[in-house]
Amino acid sequence: MPIAQEYEEAVSLDKLTEHPSNPRRGDVQVIADSIDANGFYGAVVAQRSTGFVVAGNHRLKAAREKGLDTVPVVWLDVDDDRAKRILLVDNRSSDLAGYDDPELAALLTSLAGGPDALRGTGFADEDLADVLARLNPPSLDELAGIHGDEPTDHDMITSLILRLDRPTANDLRSALASFPGDDDTTRVRGLLRKAGVGTLFMGEEPPRLDDAEG
Repeated sequence: MPIAQEYEEAVSLDKLTEHPSNPRRGDVQVIADSIDANGFYGAVVAQRSTGFVVAGNHRLKAAREKGLDTVPVVWLDVDDDRAKRILLVDNRSSDLAGYDDPELAALLTSLAGGPDALRGTGFADEDLADVLARLNPPSLDELAGIHGDEPTDHDMITSLILRLDRPTANDLRSALASFPGDDDTTRVRGLLRKAGVGTLFMGEEPPRLDDAEG
């Protein structure tokens, strides 16, 4: 169903409102840093009848923080129901996206050696290091060498997770099974969560980090 829209009209910030139903919580500072490095690019998408932003709420917040007077706006002639649907799908489509790690590593590496390094990309040196670690995960022998002893539980779990693209519940059960005699599944789930696993483990929600090693 086509939507009537007008492109990139410069609009005063006082005519725009962050959508009151927006459930997304973004990193405004990363966007503000990008404005410093790259300027404000693209456009905010807003519902014409209300001035509510349906795409770019955090860009609008960052623009206010940086003291901008206007931003480019794409106005949409939609009702409230359609505006909320667009608000949700704009956020959700971003959630469902991912990265090709080799291409990401190549792109970040190409910029990291330049005069501005990774400024304005939203990535830091440690992010590049994490990507490279996923592409070349340490073996258990290497982890043992780092510690000068047998690898710890955390080493073994981290090694496993780095070798898995999207670990399944069965993968994580296998990780737990590799620790005979360790009945503290809460602690192991906590370690998995610290290792960056956002999935449910064995049908249970992982514990909070402050409870993980209790």
